[in-house]
Amino acid sequence: MVTEGVYVNSVAARLLHMHPQTLRKYERVGLVIPSRTIGMLRLYSVEDIVQLKLIKYMVEDLGMNLAGVEFSLRLVDEVMELKERIRLVARSKRVLSLIQISEPTRLG
Repeated sequence: MVTEGVYVNSVAARLLHMHPQTLRKYERVGLVIPSRTIGMLRLYSVEDIVQLKLIKYMVEDLGMNLAGVEFSLRLVDEVMELKERIRLVARSKRVLSLIQISEPTRLG
């Protein structure tokens, strides 16, 4: 996914059917962190747009407040990190079992 900023604030707002000030508010509370140009214009990546669509859904369709959105997004991030850690542990165990199988057993 594209993580480099490609949409300025007004274009992102139009794509999302949101007011540009809403995007600034979401940035201010830390829900999204767009990149910046040298001239300090906000640039939203495709990943940012997806995140903002999720935030919009949570606020408008589920009726969540921004604290609830922040909590939910943080929880999802933690679950994804745990999932990755579990995957790495499982992979390490598979590698260790392959190493043990490939080593000849030594009898004293």
